Amino acid sequence: GPTQEVARRLAMKVRAITLFISAPNFGQLCARLEASAAFFRTAIAELRAQGVALQMVRVATNGFDQWADAATDAALAQLRELDARLAALERALGSGIAVIGSVGQLDARL
Repeated sequence: GPTQEVARRLAMKVRAITLFISAPNFGQLCARLEASAAFFRTAIAELRAQGVALQMVRVATNGFDQWADAATDAALAQLRELDARLAALERALGSGIAVIGSVGQLDARL
């Protein structure tokens, strides 16, 4: 009825949930990203149960220089792997939820 239509129009929409991951190395960064999948699935299910629409999840890390390998080729490989892992998380979450990655600022003193 009309009340349901008004409620539907007033339903809250959340643009993004952001998870901040701080890790001392790439292995721990990946492990923490893997562990976040369960958190995101639970959060998304709870939001949907409450009638809240979620557009995306963001994953932000500490500075690249703090967790990446110092060798250029290895660092590029790690960035490619991180990108693949974020894409896998997006597929796992499904339902049109976008996953966006954001790598922290490089320390300019290096």
